[in-house]
Amino acid sequence: MKKTILAWIGRQGAGKEKLTETVLRYCGSDRVSILSTGGIMRKIATTLGMKPDRPTCDKLVQALVEKFGGAVLASAIESAVPEDPNDVIVYDCPRRLEDMEMLDRLRRHNMVIVVFIDRSPEDRFTGLRERARAGEKDLTWENFLVNENLPQERFIGEIIQRANLSLKLGMDYQQNELHRLAFCKQYLYVHANQS
Repeated sequence: MKKTILAWIGRQGAGKEKLTETVLRYCGSDRVSILSTGGIMRKIATTLGMKPDRPTCDKLVQALVEKFGGAVLASAIESAVPEDPNDVIVYDCPRRLEDMEMLDRLRRHNMVIVVFIDRSPEDRFTGLRERARAGEKDLTWENFLVNENLPQERFIGEIIQRANLSLKLGMDYQQNELHRLAFCKQYLYVHANQS
């Protein structure tokens, strides 16, 4: 079965989770699967009794990449797609060039839409503090800037250039929700109208 794979590209706090929530509401949560490298890393950190914050997860990614190569997470995501029972898959979020190569391979048999979620650094910082996931409530601007320059962020500029679409978001929640819903209506109407 041909699947629709939605890949979100965005820096920390861009709004990837909110866009995923909108897709779940629009298509129905029973029809959408979420494959998230961040979610995988947070689960591993928690299982190991570590704090599931961004710095810890970033160290785990680095360790996996050093031990098994740059494509290790992309391979895990790619192998999950054919077995997934749903026809809409959200992939949050490609960070390495190997991830984009994996999406290119998946494109042979699936519809792949890569979306760059664009939001100013100031809006992203504010959004992270409001989200208040582990370590974010007390996030300082200085730590935010450090996170922007972590090793896995080094390819984000190249990855952004490979996106099919750009979704510009700000701080106005209602306006952002309208943009997210418009995206769903334009690209996922087939899935929302299936019974």
